[in-house]
Formats: sequence, C-alpha cells, structure tokens
Amino acid sequence: MFVVYDQDGKITSSIAGPGLEYGIEVLDAQGKSWLFLAGVTSLDPVVNYVDVAAAAARTNRYVPKDAIADVVKANRPIALVASKSEIVADGIDAATISGIPAGAAVTIVCNGLELASAVIDDGNIELTAISAGVYHVLVSRPTFNPASIEVMAS
Repeated sequence: MFVVYDQDGKITSSIAGPGLEYGIEVLDAQGKSWLFLAGVTSLDPVVNYVDVAAAAARTNRYVPKDAIADVVKANRPIALVASKSEIVADGIDAATISGIPAGAAVTIVCNGLELASAVIDDGNIELTAISAGVYHVLVSRPTFNPASIEVMAS
C-alpha cells in the first residue's frame, strides 16, 4: 500500500494495489511525498500520520512490515481543559481553555455560526461571550486527533 502525505505528515491519500514502480513512475512525477508500506492493506488516515523525520531518514521509500511503526504513528490526543464550564455572557467573565498544541487551528462556534478562528501558539485562549449560548471550541492540528470542548454562556 502507498501512503501519500503532506509536509506535516498528514496522510492525504492511500493507494492499494499497484506495485512499487507506481510510486516511482507516477507519484514521483507528481512531486508527491510517499511511502510504500509492505503488507499493509488498509490504513485509517484520520487516526494515523507519517513521522516526516523518520521517513526522510530512510534510504528508500519501501518500508518493510516490521518497520512500519517507526514511520507511521497514531495521532496524539489533545487534552483540552476549560477553567469553567459556564460563564456569564457579559463580555468580562472568561473561561481559559488550555491544552492547545502549538500551531493548532482553533475555531469558536455558537448556535451554528463560526465566530472566530485563529492559529494558537501559546497553548491557551480566553473565551468571553456577550450573547448567551453554548460555545464550542474546536481544535485541529496535523498529527493530533481533532478535539472540542464546550462552554455555556448565560
């Protein structure tokens, strides 16, 4: 099986069936980063990623079955913590959301509307609200499982 991945290690596609020549002839020509995983017939790209440094350290793109765990890893969990589960919707009261990995994309959604989105580098955000509702903090970053946490504002 082939896995095609981006610069962060996110698996963008997997291809079962063709021989190693396919990667050399087709994927190289397309400028793709890829590995051939011997003996693998399925791989869930949602919960796995390619360790880019480990892949780059290999002398070729063929990965024998006993070495797959060295280059294909399970996504890590994001352990979000809210300092409060409820805040007053007065624009002053705040909940601190921590446990955000550096470089993660954070999106705030309330009542189905996306209110804010940013990339976070320091691991925390302060959430305030001026309208009542359930605020969903959605966090995503390559090599991590997506996570979310809710804070109620009233």
